Amino acid sequence: MGLLSLVLACTDPSETALAVCSLSPGLYEDTEGRTLLAQYLDTSLYEGGVPTIGHDLVGGRESLRGAACTLLHREDEQITMERVQPAFDLGGSTGQPRTVQLTWTVRKGLVDIGLVDALQKRTETQEAIREADLPLFAGRWDSLAASFPDPLLAVDQGRAQRLLDEALYRRHLVPLPEAVEEGRMVGKVENRGDRRISSFEVQGVFEGVQEAVTVELGELEAGDSVPFSLAIPPDSLGGYTLTVIACSF
Repeated sequence: MGLLSLVLACTDPSETALAVCSLSPGLYEDTEGRTLLAQYLDTSLYEGGVPTIGHDLVGGRESLRGAACTLLHREDEQITMERVQPAFDLGGSTGQPRTVQLTWTVRKGLVDIGLVDALQKRTETQEAIREADLPLFAGRWDSLAASFPDPLLAVDQGRAQRLLDEALYRRHLVPLPEAVEEGRMVGKVENRGDRRISSFEVQGVFEGVQEAVTVELGELEAGDSVPFSLAIPPDSLGGYTLTVIACSF
């Protein structure tokens, strides 16, 4: 940024907002990022923050700096802009750039980018995952990514949705016991859905035994089946339940 742009950014709210827009501040900023943004934002809000998966996977925010931003409208302290930014998938790969609209408030030279609300929403996503509420977890990431246009959030959003999809898909994986051989329950697991599974776990809970028995299995194509074998605890009273407790696409 040239000297004239710096001067304008210090006096004109529109230029201040555009300067921040081009720096693409995120939900998380490391020490370098906080230093870069210190003249424009209340960077104390970032203290104690934890990197998002997207931030770590992409390797920071350096590639997002210098984004193309255009002023659309100014009304008093409210500045509305467009920014062209990369789109990320849950693996951290980029697709076609997308244009997002931002409306920020500039007061006394500092830009309010909605960070307080965004950080609160991130806290709520963590509360949902601690409660093992995957639909709520995915929904809160959707809400956060929609309201706070940090492109790296697409990684965390996509992974939250995948966790939910994998949990819901488990109902299509059906363990079928067939026999008991030398103290082991043997059978097969059928994939009655339409997706290929890269790995999954079958859990057996046996009557009279406190600890469950699990076995991890590998690839399973849609419509196919794979054998399984579980050791039956010697103190089992005979009853049992079999459940698929985890799967990965």
